[in-house]
Amino acid sequence: MVFFMVAVVLLAVAIVGIWLVDRAESAYQARKRKRWSAELERTGLALEGDPLGAFELQGTLEGVSLTLENTAGRKLPGASGAERTVCALTFEVPLPDLVVCSRADTDAVMGPLPAVPRTLTGDTGFDTAYSVFVSPQPVESSGDFRTAAGAQALAWARPEALEQLRSASLQWLRVQDRSCQLMLAPVDAASARVALSLALSFARAASGRDPLKALPPERVGPAKGDSATRPLVVGGAVAGFGTFVIWPLAAFLPWTRALTEDWVCGPGAKILVSSSSHGSSTSYGLYCSNAHETPLWPHYLSVVMFCIASTLLLSLMRSIEILHARRAAEAAEEASDLA
Repeated sequence: MVFFMVAVVLLAVAIVGIWLVDRAESAYQARKRKRWSAELERTGLALEGDPLGAFELQGTLEGVSLTLENTAGRKLPGASGAERTVCALTFEVPLPDLVVCSRADTDAVMGPLPAVPRTLTGDTGFDTAYSVFVSPQPVESSGDFRTAAGAQALAWARPEALEQLRSASLQWLRVQDRSCQLMLAPVDAASARVALSLALSFARAASGRDPLKALPPERVGPAKGDSATRPLVVGGAVAGFGTFVIWPLAAFLPWTRALTEDWVCGPGAKILVSSSSHGSSTSYGLYCSNAHETPLWPHYLSVVMFCIASTLLLSLMRSIEILHARRAAEAAEEASDLA
């Protein structure tokens, strides 16, 4: 009886702990969403969507109309049809139609035999990592971009601009009908301003002006890490699987039988293992030494509940560690802001 009550108490503690962790995780996400929303609004652009995931920024910076779509699905240029999740920046530039893609994507974008020759920027590092293809169309067909003041096909290919594109892990870039689509890896609030700065820098360089100085990522709250509820999800999956596959086997262990035999079978009796799981008058392979017909479901239930509770409590300990680490990081960030 004692073992059963211990299992019940442990399971109750685990359930209450899971509820408290879930509330703490929700509160943390709300605080982070509020802070990151404020950070994104500092850019001066209109914010739509979830600042912790898919969001959009739209407006004008330094005279450039910009749109940033984070975690957007976009297809690679060309006929491959491959789609990737990116941070898509859209703005206008006075450039002819062109495509910039990684060397690994060149065949997917341009085919094994490109219709136009590859253009080199003159920067060895950039040319090693990326391929540039400029439209051979005449000025009239391209929208007369090459006649725009200070604009040439590779006006943007300045060493500092190329280094910024490489550092930002450029996915690909396409200019078509004066619209530039700059694709980067998905960003968060801390690096959205860096992506916007990169787009402005490219637009300036494309217009013949000096690109902006590269901005370092700005720390916004604690660094991203594991969700506090993730260990509980894993623990719940293990507990659910074990309930039907693993934990019933623990009922055959000597120490688990010793903990419940007095309660289930009576004082002095033993829970014994039958030589056959289908033996006559046994409870799935177990039986009481003083009465084979005694039901042993309380024994099985106690063991399974104890194993489930133990699994969840171990997961709960990991969740609490994550919450404590987050709180310490938030406290350090708050102290840094006050300083």
